[in-house]
Amino acid sequence: MAEVDMDRMEEVLFDGTKTQIEELRCDCGGEIGFSRYGKDFRFFCKKCQSITMMHGLHEIPNCVKYFGDKH
Repeated sequence: MAEVDMDRMEEVLFDGTKTQIEELRCDCGGEIGFSRYGKDFRFFCKKCQSITMMHGLHEIPNCVKYFGDKH
């Protein structure tokens, strides 16, 4: 499994532009997926399956604003 820079991904998913989010890739080259359920949010690599889960969100990430609750 590739080492993944989750902090960088989180920053782009939450504050990035639509283009930055579309171009975001895991360090292994895989596409990043995400889902939001209420205040729970997770993002993951569709290739290597690295996952990060967050609870108690107080803001809506830009990725959700641009692409909806699941991608």
